[in-house]
Amino acid sequence: MKLLRRNGDDTEPIGYLADVDVAKKMITVAFQDDVWGPKTVPMSQARLVPSLTSKALSSAYEYMPREGDTVEVRSPATGHAPVSWWSGEIVSIRADEFFYVKNSELHEPIIVERANLRRPMGCPDNGSDSGRSLSPTSLSELSSETVKLPKVLGDWIMSDDGQGCLNQVAIKSGLLKITPRADQKTGPSVTLIGSQRDIHRAKLLLDVHVKHQKEIQGFHEKRQAMLDALSSRREKLESQESASFNIDSDLVGVMIGKNGAHINRVIKDYGVEVNVADKGTARDPKSRRVVIYGPSVDAVNKARAELEYLTERYPIPQDCIGWVIGRRFATLHEIADSANLNYARLDESTGSPCLVLSGRRQDLDDAKLLLDSHLQYHDVFEDMAKESRELGDEFYRLGDGPGPRRGKGKGKGKGVAAAKGRSRGSGSSDSVNSAGTGRPNRPARRKGSGAQRSSGSDGKKWVQVKKDGTPKAESLSAS
Repeated sequence: MKLLRRNGDDTEPIGYLADVDVAKKMITVAFQDDVWGPKTVPMSQARLVPSLTSKALSSAYEYMPREGDTVEVRSPATGHAPVSWWSGEIVSIRADEFFYVKNSELHEPIIVERANLRRPMGCPDNGSDSGRSLSPTSLSELSSETVKLPKVLGDWIMSDDGQGCLNQVAIKSGLLKITPRADQKTGPSVTLIGSQRDIHRAKLLLDVHVKHQKEIQGFHEKRQAMLDALSSRREKLESQESASFNIDSDLVGVMIGKNGAHINRVIKDYGVEVNVADKGTARDPKSRRVVIYGPSVDAVNKARAELEYLTERYPIPQDCIGWVIGRRFATLHEIADSANLNYARLDESTGSPCLVLSGRRQDLDDAKLLLDSHLQYHDVFEDMAKESRELGDEFYRLGDGPGPRRGKGKGKGKGVAAAKGRSRGSGSSDSVNSAGTGRPNRPARRKGSGAQRSSGSDGKKWVQVKKDGTPKAESLSAS
């Protein structure tokens, strides 16, 4: 707050209000560029200069004291002291510009130019500052009040933006001084110094600024926290190895596991982070993007091997369907279980029969290896079944072997070979009983077998076999 300044002359140093002690009625004045040291004086010995909008600083304003009036006389600054004012009485006037002023400390009156005179403190004048409720020269009726602010504004009030806002509050309300403080224990606060009216107006303005600044600072804090977290996460991910793949939406649940058990185990075992997209892309809406981040290529690859579920089609010859599926789907179920597949099912919808296999890549490789090996035995077991039938028929023709017993028993006895599966084009799923003993079943008796496929069953679709389910013998009607 500017205190002392020569009218119309900007060359002299300006005094500023550095501190106010309302209780002791003392003020401390500091000077521009520290040309003089700070000076603490009673409030009664200082007053505010008129504002730039006041008539007291306009050329049209003329102060014309009369003989006998008490005035204040300006003493110019020296190298050891700033500008000062002292009280005196006008004894006489010459040419309306020169005034003889006496003082109790002076032996005789001195001549003073009118520009170096002013009204004494406390005297009213028409050039008062309309923005202040105090007289422009009075400091004796000041009050002080401390207003606490929310902790979130602690940094803001000490920033340049906060200081600028508080200065605007002081100017608009007419405060003499507003001082911010940011205490770590008690929180931020501002001390308001001025008249009661000025303090009231300042508190109204502070309420408005505090309300909006709380929201603004809260937003900045959240924004900064998000930016910091994003930067930290980006640095972390960029420093790690990564791999990505697409997975069918229907397999996401299998990959995650019940209550996240499977994916959480993989994350824990390999120290990786797994991000799964919430939805598919416009180009491929039925798949999800999965990205794996880990400390090493090995950890990422191992995690991917356990999480990437695929679906593949494995073609099988028409005459090998029964051999691959087995009686009551036992063979297909056994292969799916051994390879740890998610599921395996027969698909004949395209006219080219195939198995649809679902599982992890290594599981699919294991399943195809088992199927390849199993199919290699198809012709061998077909030949064995054919030879067994021929021998049985020969024994029956010669009458040396037991004849077929119709209406009694199950027609099974001891035989020479065993084969399980579907004979080439015969429609039978059991050429020889599974125990490998007893007389082979005659073709005429191979009806009602669990894996039977007669010429009238072309419209049937074999039921899906899951690795953890019970194989079913029923067939589903084609839609």
